[in-house]
Amino acid sequence: MISSIKLILFGLFLVFYLPYSFAQNHSLISQSHVAINQCISKFQSETKNKISEDIDHVYVDVFSKGMVIGFTRGEVGIFDERSINYKPYLVCGLYEKTIVYLGDGLRKEPIFDNEFNDKYHDYKHDFISLLFKKNADDFEFSNSMKIKVD
Repeated sequence: MISSIKLILFGLFLVFYLPYSFAQNHSLISQSHVAINQCISKFQSETKNKISEDIDHVYVDVFSKGMVIGFTRGEVGIFDERSINYKPYLVCGLYEKTIVYLGDGLRKEPIFDNEFNDKYHDYKHDFISLLFKKNADDFEFSNSMKIKVD
């Protein structure tokens, strides 16, 4: 009898929770991919340059009202061990799907800044981090995790 109840509960979990979780994650992946391309376009229009060919990882931190997107060479150390050749190249901030900050890791002054610094990110509360890796001419989703802040 107890086994039957466990089996039914597990079945309900599969039917109701997993599709919701998958759909929610798929939506975040899709939104993040759009934001990555938005940041690349903004960088190219502001600098008249393409992003570095060395960039092979993109990290997207998702908050309630915005995103912080980091373009790097190598693993920063969140999803795997930090790469020996890790190097940050570009940081992009979005507030409600609008780019409000664009910084080049090699320059001290931002490329673009609308001074929304305290509104598009919130590292004091839990957030979701997504990893995209370079695949030919695009960045492909690789992994995600919820980051718990104590």
